Amino acid sequence: MFQYLPYFSRQKIPFKVLILGHSEILGQRLHYYLVLVKFIFYCFFYEVIFIQKVLFRRQVAKIFNLFFRYFNKKVVFDFDDAIYTMHNSFEGSQERRIKRIIRSNFEETARIADLIVLENEFNKEYVKKISSNILTITGPIDIARYFPVPSSEKETIVIGWIGSPSTTVYLDLILPVMQKIQEKHNNTIFKTIGANDIKLPNINIKQTFWNLKTEVSELHEFDIGIMPLTDDKWSQGKGGYKILQYMAIGIPVVASPVGINSKIVLDGKTGFLAQTQEEWYLKLDYLITHSEERKKMGRCGRQIAVEEYSFDVAAPLLINSIISLAQPTSISNMK
Repeated sequence: MFQYLPYFSRQKIPFKVLILGHSEILGQRLHYYLVLVKFIFYCFFYEVIFIQKVLFRRQVAKIFNLFFRYFNKKVVFDFDDAIYTMHNSFEGSQERRIKRIIRSNFEETARIADLIVLENEFNKEYVKKISSNILTITGPIDIARYFPVPSSEKETIVIGWIGSPSTTVYLDLILPVMQKIQEKHNNTIFKTIGANDIKLPNINIKQTFWNLKTEVSELHEFDIGIMPLTDDKWSQGKGGYKILQYMAIGIPVVASPVGINSKIVLDGKTGFLAQTQEEWYLKLDYLITHSEERKKMGRCGRQIAVEEYSFDVAAPLLINSIISLAQPTSISNMK
């Protein structure tokens, strides 16, 4: 959301941002309710309330729903991943109970909204039963922050992945492939940004912590970006952001054909979709051995990131949708 704020400023649209966050001094519960009090206070001064990826407890959401309707506030609810479910498929009774609570909290929070903003068709299908006013924006990606660097001939080819410790599990799908790739191509390095520590014999791996200041320069070391996924509801609801990062810096991607990945990746043009380990091996092997094709796919990915998935494309869609909720005399349309 912070990346949209300059676009709001250019349109002279006033805003106030509140972050739920956490507080070690006050304790999580007390901090949560203090932020809610501030949230309610500021609601009186704004026409449109934008809630991003925060789920209210079921009863709290019902109270907010009455509050917003009474004071004629318009509400936007924005989320990217499938936050109405859980990351893994649990079978125990306690886990099923947690799933029901998450789903209930999500649905009550979504019912508050006059507009729901999400990233893909999978999440849209789920939300259709709650709302008919849905805006789909995939990404977007900041193409000024993520940019290509001039390519140069080098002996080493870096196959890279960016993510978080919780998503390291997806790399289990392709680690055997990386071993096989490096057996054939001893000039390849597997690099991760933000993953848990991976220790496997016979893999030339470089691991770095994620850091906002160094993220882009670390990505610039990649020659090929990867996004393996398991095929489950959580993965089908993901936004494909790391693919957009790879495309924006001008490198090809190899990704699992799960959810939004199948839409973002133009198979054979901006990279490849790979399902089986054999497909992963063949696609990576092709990109390693065909440097000109690798660069061509990277340029194509950059162009599509700019033309279809950038903030310059997404901001007018979001802002005009928000404006349409507000009173027509309050603000003028974005040009």
